[in-house]
Amino acid sequence: MKDIHESFPLIADGPHHQTGVPDQSNRATSPDDVNNFALRTLRTRAEIEAIQRALGHTGWNRSQAARLLKISYRSLLLKIQRHKITHQT
Repeated sequence: MKDIHESFPLIADGPHHQTGVPDQSNRATSPDDVNNFALRTLRTRAEIEAIQRALGHTGWNRSQAARLLKISYRSLLLKIQRHKITHQT
């Protein structure tokens, strides 16, 4: 039987310790960094990106974008307003 260290060698590159896990001792712990992983924040970012992509794909035709997103036209308008999404030319 092989030694466990032969079967699962540690990753040699990068800031790793003996555990093979990336070093997290110098990671930031500010409230902003913690919020970057909050589900609500991630969901909002995904929603904004989806809306921007749909609007870009349709040449900012909001009716078509709403259909692509499978939401009502009114919902799209409210989301554009809420997220302050603007048409960049």
